Parts: sequence; C-alpha cells; structure tokens
Amino acid sequence: MRTNTVKLRIEGRNIERFINDSVKQGISLHNTCRVAPSNIMYINAITATIALKDFYPAVSIIKKHRLRMHIEKKKGFRFFLAKNKSRYVLIWGWLIILLALFLLSQRVWFVEVKGCYEIEQAEVYALLEEYGVFPGIVAKTELLKELPGKLRSADERIAWAGVRLIGVKLYVSIVEAELPPNTNFPTEPRNLYAKSDGVVVDIIATKGIPMVKKGAAVKKGDILISGDISTETVEAYVRAEGKVIGRVLYTFAYDAPPAIQKLVRSGESKTYTSATLFGITVKPKPYGEAEIESNEKRRLVNCFFPIIFETETAYELVMGEATPEAEELKQYALIHAEELMLASLSKECRIVSKKSETVLLENGGVRAIISVVVEESLIND
Repeated sequence: MRTNTVKLRIEGRNIERFINDSVKQGISLHNTCRVAPSNIMYINAITATIALKDFYPAVSIIKKHRLRMHIEKKKGFRFFLAKNKSRYVLIWGWLIILLALFLLSQRVWFVEVKGCYEIEQAEVYALLEEYGVFPGIVAKTELLKELPGKLRSADERIAWAGVRLIGVKLYVSIVEAELPPNTNFPTEPRNLYAKSDGVVVDIIATKGIPMVKKGAAVKKGDILISGDISTETVEAYVRAEGKVIGRVLYTFAYDAPPAIQKLVRSGESKTYTSATLFGITVKPKPYGEAEIESNEKRRLVNCFFPIIFETETAYELVMGEATPEAEELKQYALIHAEELMLASLSKECRIVSKKSETVLLENGGVRAIISVVVEESLIND
C-alpha cells in the first residue's frame, strides 16, 4: 500500500524513454495519463503518480532525457507532518486530550444513591465501597450486574436495588422493606406488559425485575418487567420502568376493485400552437387536467431567433371510473397498502425488512399484501 506518493507532470520529447527506463529500474508509475503540454515546444506530456521512495531515481531519469518536471500533488503522512511541523505541539496536545477523555469516560466519577428512608445514605455508600464501587473505578459490566444482588444480601432492610450508569455517573436506587408513611409506593405491583407479539431485541429494567431475556418470544399481554420485588420475607412493590425493544411482524392488505377512480378523457379537446424560444415555452392551458398529444413541430427558418412552433392537442381529463390494465391495478393496490402501512406504524419504529405481493381476486380486483418486520418498543403505554 502506497502511503506517501507524489503526482508528477512530465513534459518533453523523450517521455517514452523515461517510461521504459523507469520500468527497468523498478519504478512503478500509477495512474499514468497523457495530457496536453503547457507549451507546444514540449510536444508530449503525461501525469503519473509514484511512491516517495522512487522520487529521486525518477528525477535522475528525467534529467537524463532532458525532460521538464512539475510536482502537482503530494499525498501521505510524511507530507502532512512536514506541512504541520510548526504545529506539532498543538497536534500532540489534542491527541493527549482526546486520549485522556476516552480513558476518563471508561470510569465512574459520580455515584448517587436514591430511595433511602430508614437506611442512611452513608451506610449504602459504605456498602458500595466495600464491594469496590467508588468514584474513579472502571465501569465493568459484570460488577454492575452483580451489585444489586450484593446490596440486597448485605442488608435485609433493602427489598430491592437497581443500578443505572449514565455517562460517568452511577445511579443506585433502593426500595426499603418497610416503606415510610405517606409515600407514593404502590400497594400492588405496577408491571409493564407487551403490547403485541414479538421477539425481544433489547431489555433494560431501571425499576423492577425483567421477566424476559434478549431473544425471547413474547405474546401480547405478557409481563415484560415486573413491579413485584418481594422476597420470601418481605412484600414490596414498585412502578416498573424500563425499555424493551422487540421485532414485530405486521401485515397490511388492501383490496383494489376491478374499476377504480382515475383521470379519464371527458371527450372534450382543443388544438393549439405553442412557441419555444431559448428553452422558454409559451402555450395556453385550456383545461385544469389534460393529456397532451404532440401533432407537429416546425422551426421558423430565415429568422435570427431560433423559434420553434409545435401543434398540440389537449384532451380534458376528469375523474371517472375506469378499468385499468392488470399491472396498473397492482401498482394502485400496492400504493394504497403502503399508505395504510405508513399511517399505522409508529414514527419511532425502524423497518428491518419488507415484503410485498399481489393476489388476483375472483371479482377481477387485486389484493396487495405488505409484510413488514419492525423494531419498536414492546411496552404497552
């Protein structure tokens, strides 16, 4: 791979000898192209790209055959460094800053505990430090997954614990076994249910317990995230929160009748002549909707201006019932099925795959069927 290259423009009478000698010495000429010489005295001219290591050998051959050379373009990391030699400090400074930001973003720099009532926040922070969670630690996925279970087992007053990492800040939420008075905790579980059949692609439970795993098939009404966080000894509930993304199959169908409403000729027509000058056409518009048919075109001769006259016939079009050809009827049905699909799907969904087909009906109509797989939220709002 050529990382540092030079594009040369070579002019003179002995260019063929230069090419032959370059090949003999192992100099690779790339993107060689014959171009017009800058001066008619040079007769021939070419442009060619060579590797930087071949530059000085090529210069020797050019001098040998008394050719003229001009460097048109330099490309490569070495030329970039040479061009920005005075900016080394700035470039290295930015590289160090970017590297530092990358390394710092891999760590947890802030920890916030929420949900404490009887339990002091300091006690939870002490437990977190005991399990190796404190500002500055590397955000390891395994550690964060195991942390809720460790907190529950360490203190029987904790009925449920959840962690969520946003950027460089770790949020630790707990629900105590004995709820404080006048709180808005539910007295029964508030679950998140599936709004349709699908396959789970991703699930994140910020509150509650996930009841399904990635790749699991669910049906409409299944519990995705449970708000029941009770243990064997403690009864506790929360309002389940989280995100569940799944792949869902939708099918949309539209039946087009044999005769459809479309623009048809009314029987009225008018013939007129249009004039075109310098690409600008002047012609009347006899009807709101019309089908134009060109009859004759002629150019005005013996005239300074290139005027073109064209005789056209406009047939008035009105909405009426017509029986289209089979292909046209299929396209009509598919367009309406597509409109039905776009109106029904959520704007936040992402289309993964789509399949369209048409079926001929007994009455001569056409049924268009569109099957589409989308990724969207499975949570029933």
